[in-house]
Amino acid sequence: MNRGIMTVKVIVTRKYPKELEATIIPFLSDLYQQVTRHGGYISGETLICVNDPEEHLIISTWKSMEDWEKYCNCMVVNEIRNKIDSVIGELTLRRVYQT
Repeated sequence: MNRGIMTVKVIVTRKYPKELEATIIPFLSDLYQQVTRHGGYISGETLICVNDPEEHLIISTWKSMEDWEKYCNCMVVNEIRNKIDSVIGELTLRRVYQT
C-alpha cells in the first residue's frame, strides 16, 4: 500500500430546478475560476442525472487532501458556496474519497 501523498476525488451533489439555472450559473462559473487558480487541482467533470435533470454531480480530482482543504478554507470560495446554497435553499453535499 502506498503511504505517500494520495490524490483525492471530491464528489459534490447539488439539486436545483431548471428555473434557478440563470441565477446559479454565474456563481458556478466563479467557483470554477477559483478551482483552477488553486494549487493541487487536477481535473473535474460535471454530470447531470438522466432520470432527474435537477440533480448535478461534480467529480474533481486533487493532488492531495491538503490541497483540497486549502481550497475549502479560501474565504472567496466559501462566499460563493454560501451564495449557491442560499439560492438552492439547502447545503451542497460534499464527500472526499482517497484514491
